[in-house]
Amino acid sequence: MKKLKYILLTLASVALLLSGCKQTSSSARGESSISVITSADIDVEVPQNITLTDRTLSWDAVSGATSYTVLLNDEEFNCNTNSMLLPATCYGVITVQVKALNNAMSSAYSTAVTFEAYLTLDVPQNLRQVGKTIYWDEVTLATGYVVKINDGLEQYVAQNSFTLTSDDSLRLKVLATATNPYLRSSAYSPEFFTRATLDKPTNIRFYNGFIWWDEVENASSYRVWINDEESVVDTNRIEVGYSAPGVVTFKVQAFVIDQSYLDSEIVTTEITIPKITLETPTGLALNGNVLTFNAVPYAEAYQIYVDGALHARINTNSHTLSQQTIDQSTYVQVKAISEVNYHSSLSEKYYFRVQMIGTEAELRNIVACGSYRLTADISLTSAWTPLAFNGFFDGNGHEIRDITIDSTSSAVGFFSTIDSAVITNLNLSGELTSITSSFEPCIGGLAGSMKNASLTNVTITMDITVTSNNGIAKVGGVAGESTSTNYDSVHYWGSISNTNAISGRFVGLLRQSNKAVTINRSSGRGALTVSGGEQSPTGGFIGQMLDNYTLIKESKAWGAVTGPNYVGGFIGYMGCGRIQDAYSMDEVKATATSLVHVGGFVGRVEGYNNLMTNCLAMNTIPLVTGTDVFQGAFVGVTPGGTHATIYENCAYNKTLTSLDRIGNTATGRGDGITGYTIDELMTELPYDPLVWNFSGSIPRLQWEV
Repeated sequence: MKKLKYILLTLASVALLLSGCKQTSSSARGESSISVITSADIDVEVPQNITLTDRTLSWDAVSGATSYTVLLNDEEFNCNTNSMLLPATCYGVITVQVKALNNAMSSAYSTAVTFEAYLTLDVPQNLRQVGKTIYWDEVTLATGYVVKINDGLEQYVAQNSFTLTSDDSLRLKVLATATNPYLRSSAYSPEFFTRATLDKPTNIRFYNGFIWWDEVENASSYRVWINDEESVVDTNRIEVGYSAPGVVTFKVQAFVIDQSYLDSEIVTTEITIPKITLETPTGLALNGNVLTFNAVPYAEAYQIYVDGALHARINTNSHTLSQQTIDQSTYVQVKAISEVNYHSSLSEKYYFRVQMIGTEAELRNIVACGSYRLTADISLTSAWTPLAFNGFFDGNGHEIRDITIDSTSSAVGFFSTIDSAVITNLNLSGELTSITSSFEPCIGGLAGSMKNASLTNVTITMDITVTSNNGIAKVGGVAGESTSTNYDSVHYWGSISNTNAISGRFVGLLRQSNKAVTINRSSGRGALTVSGGEQSPTGGFIGQMLDNYTLIKESKAWGAVTGPNYVGGFIGYMGCGRIQDAYSMDEVKATATSLVHVGGFVGRVEGYNNLMTNCLAMNTIPLVTGTDVFQGAFVGVTPGGTHATIYENCAYNKTLTSLDRIGNTATGRGDGITGYTIDELMTELPYDPLVWNFSGSIPRLQWEV
């Protein structure tokens, strides 16, 4: 019995001893429990061979272990396998111990092992562009970033953004870095393509009712502000008209709708919208007692004049006349008026009673002050005798053909002179010859001399031959000389051969007017050949222009021009005047060998009161050898010095001539004249596409198409 009690006491002591070890271990873990002893608990071994590969801890597997506890820098981590990835916050010198567990039993911790742990920073994400700054998400633990540009230049930044200094598109990639030696730089992010900044709009100007600027490459649209009122347009212009003349503040910005480019800088400037002279009312017609006419842009009201006296003021483009007014009056006219712009000129006269003409006999009976309308084409059977005319003649679209005129008088044409007359919708064809000793005669296809007249839709097809034996003649396809006359859609086609004459296919001498008038959408075509001395300026459209009240616009001169001294494809001698959107074409040749001024568009420009805008010379110019010879692709001789602008957006075809733009390069100024090849003329001329057409082989005016 005593022996049995001793054995039991011994077993109890062993059990108590074992129980005390387990508690100590548990206490180290902050636990207080008593485990049941099994053979598996007693067999758990201490893990061996702890290693660190990159950022993965590993050790030999312990037989029977179901999990492990890793003591990492005094912090415990549990894992189910014999390896563990270091947490992202763990880098630098680390101390590691591992113990194995089997159910609730564990081995002792392994011997402490020290490692150097390195952490690679995350790759920067979400690169994006706001304006000229590139942003990305912050990288944890990073103290800076390296930006690589186009695989070359590297720049360090301390924050998660980078401001571009270039407006060009660039390739960027970014890595994160840190000053801690145990933090390794990240890999570079994927490449990010920056958006280039559009160029800012330039050359802002007002022209023909529009504010224009040069197109910005790659821009799809433009934001514009006029006195802070915003609009968006898809073209490089915005119509502002002339309803509010004066100074406006204008801003413009180029942008791309798909945001593939950054918006351009906003450009601000002040634009002066000029006052204009309102267009002259046209299209007068009387239906019963109701007078109608075409509305005039920007007109605020209209004045009705009967036989030259003010009759009424109205606000619409129609007015009812009394039967008494119609019966007792001869003609009616209309003027457009405005409070902010200049009033128009009086319209052409509309005659209440017009005599119808359908035969040659009736035509030969017209008188100077009559009102007539053709009802049929008329072929003349004998020579025509010119007469002076100051009435109304409506060709009604018909033609007077087979005209032959052979006169030695001082004023020769279908009409000898025209003064204060209206000629419309008339076609003439035939030939005119004059060998005259009259002093300085005036000779033209329609009239020798034209004054205070209005011509609309008139075509003259006529060969003209003139020899002046007493002074210098003035010869033109339409008129020998012209003063204060409006021309709209008036065309001459024929061959002109003169001796001792100021000669032009359209008008020989354009004299100074006393009111603003226009030659619009008109042309002269055919060979022009002149012989004589230096007093015979020769121009493809006007021989000599001395009128700054007349604006020539949207007109052309086409055909060979040959003259002695002052020879131009459009104007022979330009004393003063204005030309806009016009061109000349074909050979321009001077026959003299001294004092020669020859140019593709103008032979000689005199003085300062001249302006040519959007004018184009497409001419060949045979070289002249001699003394005082000045030959230019656009102008032979032009003024120098500090004069006002003479040429704006003028051009010449340098494929056709190797001459410089001006003949007197040492003394003259050719600002605003540019040479282009024929291909460049079709693609690079900064001309209004509503006025010019570039769809064919050469630039042409829209009305020609």
